[in-house]
Amino acid sequence: MVHARRKKFSAAAAVLTLLILIQLIPSLTQTLSASSTISMSKVTVTSSAGTSEIYPGSTGVSIVVDEVNNEYYSITNVEACFILPEGFTPTYGSGTCVAAVSPNETYKTSFKPGEVFQFKFRVNVDRSVEPGMYTIKLSVSYEVQSPTTKRKTVTQEIQVKVSKYPEPKLRVVDVWW
Repeated sequence: MVHARRKKFSAAAAVLTLLILIQLIPSLTQTLSASSTISMSKVTVTSSAGTSEIYPGSTGVSIVVDEVNNEYYSITNVEACFILPEGFTPTYGSGTCVAAVSPNETYKTSFKPGEVFQFKFRVNVDRSVEPGMYTIKLSVSYEVQSPTTKRKTVTQEIQVKVSKYPEPKLRVVDVWW
């Protein structure tokens, strides 16, 4: 009698487990296919003075975006176009689109799965820009070197903080009469 109950319990547990797995499989496959692209791993924004603070009127602000190739194949012809908010312009002599480079700043035409690459861009912030958070869109396009080579485009967003100027702090150090 006890043995028959255990068999019924085991069969019910197996059926319940199977039903749960059937429910999870679509979400697992969606997660796997969604990760088959590129992903932003780090963004570094630096002023021309080498600090992380940028202000209205800052020029030559460096934006470096680290990306990872999460495709199952190598990718080629990798470029990013920066879509800037009002008051942000590319520095003199540069456009809004840049080719990917390796982290050691060498130009490469192909990036293997799992490999890190970067987009480097310089921007000026107009004096009329109010302090606050601004979104820079990044449109990254590349070719996947799979048996059916295809071009993909991924849109990403970068948050950039424009800080308020710090209050000047003055103090008298010495007085001469």
